[in-house]
Amino acid sequence: MTTTPNEQFSIFQPPQFIFSVGEMARKLLPILRAKHSLSKRKHREAFCIACLDFKLKNGECSDAHDKNNDDRFQEFWEKEYPHTEILTKQVIMTDLEHIERVWECENSKPLLKEIKELIDNVRVIEHLHVLGLCDQQVTGPLWRLAEGCDHIFETCKYALQLHVWLEECAAHSFIFFEGNSPTPNLEMNSSTNSSLLLQELVGKVSTEMGAEVVSILSRASIDYFSQAFVDFIPGGKYCNDANEVRGSSSSAPATNRNIESVFGLMSHFFDTKPNMRLDVKVAYTLLKKNHTLEWLRTLPEEDQDKILTDSRAALKMMKNASKERQIQIENDILHQMKLKNQNATKKEAKLLSDRTNATHEVLRTYNKNQLIVLNHHEYIGKKFEEMLTNRRRSSTSLKRGFVQDIRLSGRQKIVSLKYEDDEDTFERELSIFEKELSNGIVIFIN
Repeated sequence: MTTTPNEQFSIFQPPQFIFSVGEMARKLLPILRAKHSLSKRKHREAFCIACLDFKLKNGECSDAHDKNNDDRFQEFWEKEYPHTEILTKQVIMTDLEHIERVWECENSKPLLKEIKELIDNVRVIEHLHVLGLCDQQVTGPLWRLAEGCDHIFETCKYALQLHVWLEECAAHSFIFFEGNSPTPNLEMNSSTNSSLLLQELVGKVSTEMGAEVVSILSRASIDYFSQAFVDFIPGGKYCNDANEVRGSSSSAPATNRNIESVFGLMSHFFDTKPNMRLDVKVAYTLLKKNHTLEWLRTLPEEDQDKILTDSRAALKMMKNASKERQIQIENDILHQMKLKNQNATKKEAKLLSDRTNATHEVLRTYNKNQLIVLNHHEYIGKKFEEMLTNRRRSSTSLKRGFVQDIRLSGRQKIVSLKYEDDEDTFERELSIFEKELSNGIVIFIN
């Protein structure tokens, strides 16, 4: 997909689309409920929408809940400015030029000046406008469909209508701003917050920038929903034979309310009956939440007896299968423990082998006499001057050096001497070296 100058809304790129719409959908509705009685937490959500922290120079959007915004919100809250709900509601619900509070206080409150700059920015307004319509015309209907549809066929019908509507929006962007999406159970004239917001969003005049963004967004949405609704559009497995689908899905719940209830019941079993087997918990859950007994009583008496007989016959098999699974789990645990112990033994053996190899390497490199060193002898490291006598010339000279080390060689102690003007190391017996010290031939110096 090629990009255009107005495609600065990185939020509208296909990979970020669904995440961004979902985030905005959770934040737009609290704005409408931003009354004086709201908690500090909901004020924070409203404030973060009012001052969306766009990186305007680069045309990129950053997270509205970063640390800087938290600090700004804390400052905003501590000053007890009483009109946060005015700022947030007016951004979405009224014409922006009528936000008189911002205009009046911007010079005395730097924070409000920043908000005014954001409100004056066309990208911010188009961002809120388009995402607000996405929430009201796409994500909101999907939630209502999940919670209130009567049958899976309603999903098939809505998926096809949504696909057609998005294709029309991609070709003619103005359709997106008319508010005539295939939205179930949402009346424009009702007094609900959602409907009031939709009225205000539809009443706002769209711009060329918004139209271009809608075109990009619609094409990305077609690709996404074609994959998400692949089973519900023509050619999918739920759109083939209506009778077959109705028969195979007759016992399936139409909404996700029962599913959420099942999760709650399973949690209750785990909390109150920790010793109950998992398959028994599942059976109790199905019995209570899937209306199994009510369904069983609607069957002929012969069918009821057959089902109950088969169920009782399967009980022993289920117990045996449960025992086999338990034994398998215990064997797997023992196997994992054995592998863990084996790995620990191998690791310890490797460390021992490495130490042995290192010791052998040292023994191969040095001879025995070099390995026994008296590290703590007081002479080691001391500097000295040695008086050398030249008998031919009848003259003496001083030679400086230091004691390199003292080691054992058989029963003798050998001192190694290193002179300043000589690269070689000279050795002599420690007893001879000490005799020279006592005679003044060798003198230790600082």
